[in-house]
Amino acid sequence: YRLFTRDSIQVIGMDDMIPEHNKGLAAASPDRISPVWTRRILLLTIGVLAISLASYVYARWANFAYAGQDNSIYQQALWHTFDNPPFYCSVHKNSHLGVHATYTLVPLGLVYRIFPSALTLFYLRLMFLLLAAWPAYLIARRFLGSRDALLLTLIYLFHPIILLQNDHNFDALHLAPFLILGCFHWFYEAKFGKFLLFFLLTLFLREDLGFG
Repeated sequence: YRLFTRDSIQVIGMDDMIPEHNKGLAAASPDRISPVWTRRILLLTIGVLAISLASYVYARWANFAYAGQDNSIYQQALWHTFDNPPFYCSVHKNSHLGVHATYTLVPLGLVYRIFPSALTLFYLRLMFLLLAAWPAYLIARRFLGSRDALLLTLIYLFHPIILLQNDHNFDALHLAPFLILGCFHWFYEAKFGKFLLFFLLTLFLREDLGFG
């Protein structure tokens, strides 16, 4: 980026474009925990939650606690990923793409072909919900510093809305937090290629996400 003035040309980067009041937040909140330890605490928390919630999901699945049509719709659509018509679902009497433009089902269909089980969808959902904490942490750290970024990320991880998603049927929107936060992270990093990749994956996840 170039800033033209009357006497000179000044080259500025993304950090220089952050509003001064946002820069002040990080300056006013000195880190009492080193960035290395905040990352370790975050990764440890994600790991513990992954093991705990995976066990919880398996117990619910083994006891037939998941009810509703969404699981069967996605399982049938994923099984017919490469059939004609693709993503066929008997509930819709046609391709699932006629209901939602969920083109991200293509890579999910490859995984489901190898592990054809509802648990595959539940574990994928859990993985994406937990992985969303990493770009959330990186974005918050840019403005608030490592300590406060860790606090906000832990609030996300333990928020009831996030935890209780594991009580419900699978939906493609469960993958959205990771992709959307990834868009913002790579935008702030000024990595256009990676930003565009996450942006396209978000659009391919469902047709209405682009309006968010």
